Amino acid sequence: MKNALALVSLMTALAVGSASAAVSATTAGTVITNTATATFDDGAGNPNASVTSNEVKTTVTAQPHFTIAPNTVDRVAITLNPGQYAVFDYTLTNDGNVNGDAYTISSGSLDLATIGGKTVNSGTTPTVYYFTTKPTPANLADPAWIAANLVAGKTTLGITNVAANGGTATFYAVYQIPTTAQAGSIYSSNPQGARTPQTSIPVAGGGTISDGTTAGSTVNLDGNNQNETDVVRTDAVAIGPVSNPTATGSADAQNDILAASVTGATSVTFTQTVQNTGANTDNIALSYSATGLPAGTTVTFKDANGNTLPTTTIGGVTYPVLQNVAPGASLDVQVIVTYPAVTANLTAPVITVQAISTNAVNYSGKTVPQATDATTDNLVVRAATYGDYSAAPVAVTPAPQIDRDGAGNALLTYPMALRNYGTIAEDFTPTATSINVTVAKPDGTTTTVSVPVKYFIGTTEVKPGDTLTVAAGTTQPITAQIVLPPSAVAVYPTVYSTFTQTFTSTTQDVPTVITLSDVNDRWAVTPSGTLDLNPTNDPANPNGKRVVRCAVVAGLPDCSTGTPTTINQAAPGDYLLYTIRMQNVRNVPISNIVVKDVLDSNLTFYKVSAVVANNGGFDPGFAYRFGTTGTWNVLSGTGYTGAASDPELQVRFGNGTGTTSTSALVTNGSITVSIIVQVK
Repeated sequence: MKNALALVSLMTALAVGSASAAVSATTAGTVITNTATATFDDGAGNPNASVTSNEVKTTVTAQPHFTIAPNTVDRVAITLNPGQYAVFDYTLTNDGNVNGDAYTISSGSLDLATIGGKTVNSGTTPTVYYFTTKPTPANLADPAWIAANLVAGKTTLGITNVAANGGTATFYAVYQIPTTAQAGSIYSSNPQGARTPQTSIPVAGGGTISDGTTAGSTVNLDGNNQNETDVVRTDAVAIGPVSNPTATGSADAQNDILAASVTGATSVTFTQTVQNTGANTDNIALSYSATGLPAGTTVTFKDANGNTLPTTTIGGVTYPVLQNVAPGASLDVQVIVTYPAVTANLTAPVITVQAISTNAVNYSGKTVPQATDATTDNLVVRAATYGDYSAAPVAVTPAPQIDRDGAGNALLTYPMALRNYGTIAEDFTPTATSINVTVAKPDGTTTTVSVPVKYFIGTTEVKPGDTLTVAAGTTQPITAQIVLPPSAVAVYPTVYSTFTQTFTSTTQDVPTVITLSDVNDRWAVTPSGTLDLNPTNDPANPNGKRVVRCAVVAGLPDCSTGTPTTINQAAPGDYLLYTIRMQNVRNVPISNIVVKDVLDSNLTFYKVSAVVANNGGFDPGFAYRFGTTGTWNVLSGTGYTGAASDPELQVRFGNGTGTTSTSALVTNGSITVSIIVQVK
């Protein structure tokens, strides 16, 4: 600790006890000699005759006396802070007639136990050290000097060889005011001098005399030299924004931003600088008050390195504390504000952080509010969520899962919303999002296309890059839409796929971008459509059943030269070609396809053949049978020509001979069965 030095220079006043004290006394041991002379006229012509008497000798005795000034009555009080050193100047004067006196200076009991109604040295009596050379302020600020000189051997002082009749010696009394001294308390010491009796005072011409005194006798003591130090305390603290602890007014506040979470705790750290602006080493306690913090918020204090602070108790209340802060020293402290998961609208919080001088509380009798300095932390809280919405506040954790499905051209809609729990308006924009949908190509193969997810407020689309402002504490409903492509391919059983919807905040003057996502809504393509056997007028896709009257070449039917017609007349012996074309217009593959045709009794079966087209390059062949329970036979690529064992002809997709076929006809795939018959 750095201790200030207060110096008191006190002029020595020599008390005048009698008129003779102002006149130098003859030094003890001086021999005074005297003779008398008589002159006369001897009547014999000598008018100036003389005679001398015998010599008379007188030895001057010792009259010892000394004073120390200033004395108790003449003291001049000084004012110091705790921890400072008091230095008092004293002058010892040998106003006796004994040369070369020696003295011992030590601390005696106090003349005055109370001063002004206050007990002197209440609770602690300081140790007093004596010096013949005055300690300098630099000495008393130097720990090494203090350690070497303020030691037990300096609690007394020997002074020697002080000349008689006003010879002087200067000495200095030094003591430290306790660091725990109360404001308004008084500290004193009472230096006393003890003269050493002389028993061998030299006498002129030889011999010695004694001063005739004893040690400790009144003439050999001076003990009423009490000094006075009045204690004041300058205990004060300052706290402010980082690196500016003494800031005032608007500068004594700092702002920060917390991007809070709707699913877990988040925190923001303010750094404050605390300074000991008092004159004494202090333990500085910390506290806070706040408005606008949601339930469950915590405020904790840590040192500049993130370490937990020790604690102290004031008035039964426990506070974190910065320990042993030297006068003028500054320390940074972290104020960590931790928010719980946000589930309700927030108000802008204001946190007031206080630094408390425990010295002022403990030693100056001040209350906590009087012993503090405060600074303000203003917090802007950003908290928002994006999720599924059902005319109530947006669900937060976990977000509900919405499943939407449909066939080609279906519009899938998802009721969503942005909820701004924060204390400022937020500007959001959607992130471009798409889903990958498998679609059927005309040739029966598939490909993948990207389908965008679009967002609407009412009928107005909000596109990526558009700004959507959501005021603090409000909810903005949004509809997410997906339009499935017409040729979207389904999977059975239905398989749902998740997709991610994302909005980001583009609010200006806020450094952190908030990204909000809903990641668990799902979409699916559901099976729809049929195996199309309906007649069409599309020459490229002539679905349905058609008839052609065939030509006869070399006695055999040649249907390739026949004329397609829906004839109503045929002559016995004519050959007819029945063409049955069907197409899979479902959005899933189909299997176990059996084409059945019951021949009229006026017709004779001649031939059957079948082909598959647009099946993604897959041709499993066909099988046939007559009747409903007959054996399935592989239908060759050229078909079957022969007799029919039953009027009902069945042609199955897939050339297996089992009871069922797993061969699949993909979306847009088609089957054409050709049957040639002859009219009886």
